[in-house]
Amino acid sequence: MLEGNLITVCGHQCSVEFQPSAEQSWQSWANNELNQAATYPSPYANVHKGDMSKMGASIGYLESDTWTPPSQEKRTLDLAKLDAFRKSLPSTLTAAQAHDRELSFMAQNGLRQLGEPRIGIFADRQRPEPVHNEISAWQHLLNLMYKLALDRGKIDSFLTILSSPVA
Repeated sequence: MLEGNLITVCGHQCSVEFQPSAEQSWQSWANNELNQAATYPSPYANVHKGDMSKMGASIGYLESDTWTPPSQEKRTLDLAKLDAFRKSLPSTLTAAQAHDRELSFMAQNGLRQLGEPRIGIFADRQRPEPVHNEISAWQHLLNLMYKLALDRGKIDSFLTILSSPVA
């Protein structure tokens, strides 16, 4: 509502531009989405843990990018599906049972939208920070290395390497 308006501050005309925070927990909250730790590792794109093994994939906003952020239209459609499911639940369920069924439905259908984004149309303005992408890539690589070390019975070697001082 403030964006684009001119405001006089100490005799100077100023304008306001909304810049969403790059902090992931804040973005999940602001988008009214499931936290990225639950199924989706990134609030910036439609990256699902089930398809993170694609080689050469990238997060971005170009049509050539593998994973792009959910559009406002997709958010609205997903929310309509979730609302219809919520209405179909028996009223005899406890809150915990309803919540469990809701999360299961969301996981099965690739949904992450819990409600309308708290920041409205500004949800489409979020952009990934390079640090976010780098940290996500390293976390994914370390997770794969950990699984390989476990499978090969080399967990002690893996932990020794991880605990070594940086040269």
